[in-house]
Amino acid sequence: MRQLVPIFLLMATFTTAACAQDSAAPQPSPTTQSRSGDYGYGGRAKLFVNGFGLFGNGTRGNAINQQETQSAVLAQAPAPGSESWQDSTPEATEAAASVENENQPKISAHEKAKQELHQEEKQRILGVVPNFKTSNVPDAAPLSSGQKLQLTFRLALDPFQFVAAALDAGHSQWRNDFSGFGRGGAGYARRFGAAYADQASGAFWGNFVFPSLLHEDPRYFREGKGAFKHRFLYALATTFWTKNDNGTWGFNYANVLGNLTAGGLSNVYYPASDRGAVLTFERAATVTAEGAIGAVFVEFWPDISQKVFSPQTESVNLTRRYRSRARTCRALRYRQGTRRRGPDPDRVRCRRYLTANR
Repeated sequence: MRQLVPIFLLMATFTTAACAQDSAAPQPSPTTQSRSGDYGYGGRAKLFVNGFGLFGNGTRGNAINQQETQSAVLAQAPAPGSESWQDSTPEATEAAASVENENQPKISAHEKAKQELHQEEKQRILGVVPNFKTSNVPDAAPLSSGQKLQLTFRLALDPFQFVAAALDAGHSQWRNDFSGFGRGGAGYARRFGAAYADQASGAFWGNFVFPSLLHEDPRYFREGKGAFKHRFLYALATTFWTKNDNGTWGFNYANVLGNLTAGGLSNVYYPASDRGAVLTFERAATVTAEGAIGAVFVEFWPDISQKVFSPQTESVNLTRRYRSRARTCRALRYRQGTRRRGPDPDRVRCRRYLTANR
């Protein structure tokens, strides 16, 4: 295991740099924090005090006048959900909405990402397999380097990773893979250490180091809707196409370079007969293919889970969808003056309409 010491030292260097960068992030002032209280995960949300009229033109009279103006706008605006809400003018609605939004406490992108990451760390498949890298929020806030490191350690130190490494080592022991490790308990221990080192190294380089250096988001952003073919191809494409921290999409350099780096470092602790450039690229290609298959599974798992474990809910949703489409079709026929009793003479036209407006 002495061969792993340089790798651990290198990982510790990157970890220290990320922690220092994350700790240097701007913190809310004590005045703002004391007025806002705890909002969301961590309790460090910023309060947008301008909505309360505390900062006018520098005088107390201007602040009071601003509060009175906002109160008058809110008093004239109709309450949401009331009958007059639909008949209100857009100007009054926008004014009321803007005042209400100003009164809401605003949080920074760092705090928003912290809240979202906290929710993602609770995601598991069948309650066992960690699904921390999946985001169901299309416009999720970008993660800082420290948050990417937190996600990496959360994945690497999850108990399931040790179980997976133990199963992988048992399978390799049964097939006598990597015969240079030997047999017996010592051979199994070496295979277990190599399997876990592969997982930890791939997560460290592919989820933290390269995403931090290249400003890429290591998470998988689930599509969740659309045709099967579109979602299937989207899941496969995310292996080589990812979201950047600035919101744009580009080539997934972090995933490819992370797999190659982890495969190259594996030459340090694998037997001499299982080393070399060819085996390095083979391991990297295998891990990349496994990641693509995993992305497809993660994309469709909620649909599979709903159909298998909640079939009654699925049938209720289908019934509601059918009734909604039937109402849409009846409304279409009524508008065109073809509403009749008995069989529908425009069934084909209605079906085309519903297909085009799903």
